[in-house]
Amino acid sequence: MIFVFDNVLHKVPNEGDLRTGFYEEKSQYTSNIASGQADDGILGHGSLFIDIFKSKTEFKTILTDNITDETDLLYVIEPWPEFNGIKEKKDYANITHPHNWSRVLDFIPEKILQLTKDKRLTILLHIPEFTTGLHLIREAMNNKIETLKILPSQVKFISGMKYDSWYYWPGFEYSQLLNYVHGDETIKSVKLGRRKKKFTCLNRIDKGHRRYVAINLWKLGLEKVGYFSYSFARTVYEKEQYIVKKGVLDKKPYEFNTIDWNMPYDEWTKFYEMGPWTADTLTVKEHNNHWHIEPQHYNDAYWNYVTETGITSHPFLSEKTFKPIANFQPFLIMGDKHSLKLLHDLGYQTFGDFIDESYDNIENPETRIKAATQQAINLAKMSHKKHIKLMEQLKPILEHNQQHFFSSKNRIENFVKYIHGSNPAYNWLKDCKYA
Repeated sequence: MIFVFDNVLHKVPNEGDLRTGFYEEKSQYTSNIASGQADDGILGHGSLFIDIFKSKTEFKTILTDNITDETDLLYVIEPWPEFNGIKEKKDYANITHPHNWSRVLDFIPEKILQLTKDKRLTILLHIPEFTTGLHLIREAMNNKIETLKILPSQVKFISGMKYDSWYYWPGFEYSQLLNYVHGDETIKSVKLGRRKKKFTCLNRIDKGHRRYVAINLWKLGLEKVGYFSYSFARTVYEKEQYIVKKGVLDKKPYEFNTIDWNMPYDEWTKFYEMGPWTADTLTVKEHNNHWHIEPQHYNDAYWNYVTETGITSHPFLSEKTFKPIANFQPFLIMGDKHSLKLLHDLGYQTFGDFIDESYDNIENPETRIKAATQQAINLAKMSHKKHIKLMEQLKPILEHNQQHFFSSKNRIENFVKYIHGSNPAYNWLKDCKYA
């Protein structure tokens, strides 16, 4: 398999720059069509080819202009977080709607399209991050594939969300693993005995479900017994400060869902005026570093309350979930339906024999988050004595999870099988009306 790229980096990103932890000497290319900014070499997050290069797996690379008679070529398109070459267009806002993501195919070089039609090259659409409307993306892509007269078998779909017949790539599990292998160390053993805090609940970006969880802990004074943070930032690029002028406070946060959580406006106002809430002294860039951990958040708090990226789409597990897994900490996930089930499918164990995890099966997002929040409240109210006893019971699960996290799980090998069509369990063609 030979990875094909259109361009090389114009300059190597500075090590300290936001989002530049992805650079490796071998990954000297910018993603095709999307994912990052080609003019400064910043690579999009969750990049599949960065995962593969960092894994030390041997794959060849080639620039589009240098292709001669090569075969078994793979051209990866990663439309996240923004479309290169498209973002300056007047209709950029419309292009970013899921139904219009097929427009990325309009920007593929003619040489790539011809190689695809000649069956020498496979196009791989990789959506690493949380998004909504995957069914719209697939429908639009299928239509565009037919228009371009490309064989459906030459286009593969892979996602960081567990969706239907798309190949699932647990990118954040893999990037966390590679970081611990090549960089930061994890907690070395399960800490038994009394811990300083009952829980860790860290919230960098303001979203409705996170606001609901945080305010309901705060109303009961439980933020005092946890490593608790809430910054009120609306995007990863905003400074951690008040982002709305006093007196014009929004009732709803910027977020992927539009659920009205029916929280009294005066509660939100008071919570906002008392914030921002911090649990450490990290900088803005350090808070947005997906690989950094503060050890006390994991070995000195019994539980981790994971307020995941989204709640209204398909199961998506970010670094927020895999950090406690890698560091011997039990967790609740305030996220999409069947997030825990997806962890089970990946070989991890959770804590349903000791706490109520039925929230994971609840269809309605609001009801699901409220049920998970109640579990968080119950755990925060438990005595240290009960927590210490529970941690002794959970120790085998925590040890299994960290061991499984670091074990060889053949993720790359299974991906290669999928690309070569020998992994029928992930054959998206069965649902493609143009197959």
